[in-house]
Amino acid sequence: MNFQAPFSQSTIPDNHKKKMAALIGLGIIGFLIIVIIISSLLSGGDSTSPRSIGGGNKELVQVTPVTPNNEWGMFVSTQYEIQYPPTWRVEEYFSESGEGVIILPTTLPTGILSPKVSVEVVSTSELSLESRISSLRSGGFTETPYRSGDIVGYQFSHVLPFKPANGQILDTPIKETFIVFEKDGNLFTIGYEHDQEGAMEVADLEKKIIGTFKLL
Repeated sequence: MNFQAPFSQSTIPDNHKKKMAALIGLGIIGFLIIVIIISSLLSGGDSTSPRSIGGGNKELVQVTPVTPNNEWGMFVSTQYEIQYPPTWRVEEYFSESGEGVIILPTTLPTGILSPKVSVEVVSTSELSLESRISSLRSGGFTETPYRSGDIVGYQFSHVLPFKPANGQILDTPIKETFIVFEKDGNLFTIGYEHDQEGAMEVADLEKKIIGTFKLL
């Protein structure tokens, strides 16, 4: 007896379905690898068991407001300087290919890595501007030109559907923005991120922090 599968006339050919499934699988694997790398880097290799953290916008991080009377701190490297509010802290890191700094609110619970501002400097002999741009484009980022003072580069933005948190993933979308440019044989990547909804004040503060960035 022959049975005909429902909707057989409108189904996608098997080869096409296999290709689609493979692409989706590769995308999921790539995303998880990135999340694991970022979490491992910023947690400093902490092997403690993850805490149970709820998901959704109900878990929006409350960032201590900054008043006009607060005196901002300053992080200075050999290539640049950037200021940050007293209610935020800095974490510097080094790798074989370069160095970077991450600026986070001091009120963030352990394991929560967003919102944050970051600056990474890598030699163009290790990573070129073209390679960075190609990677961001393939990641679905929206691209626009960027210029601020003597900095001329590109800005890329997109919304990540999940937020990494202490080895877990929260179902809270975050908006990521990266500014990339070359200067004196170095590739600079300035990034900032925040919850997509309900975090406009945080987003404005992050832009103010980025506005203090200055090449030396």
